Amino acid sequence: VLTACSNVETPDDTGANAQSGPRISWRLASSYPPSVDILHGAAILLAERVNALTGGRFTIRVFAPGELVPPLQVMDAVEAGTVQAGHTSDYYYIGKHPALAFGTSIPFG
Repeated sequence: VLTACSNVETPDDTGANAQSGPRISWRLASSYPPSVDILHGAAILLAERVNALTGGRFTIRVFAPGELVPPLQVMDAVEAGTVQAGHTSDYYYIGKHPALAFGTSIPFG
């Protein structure tokens, strides 16, 4: 996993080996509308980078709130398997588990 995050090529991630695995396509539900570019845009950037780093073999399609699930049900959708990934904030789900409050004391983490 760490070699996939670096610019260093290894024998396992070059040539035919890099193209031999299955294609993976994930759906990511976001709690943030496109009008909140700093947050929604972060999910778009992640999807673009994953696509580029995997040569298009792993794609993530980002959905705005309400396209697949309501904005405050993203975590529930991931848990249910409706989507493979979610982009949301812990503080929306403190009622589900009190430990989720730990990541909400300062903006962005």
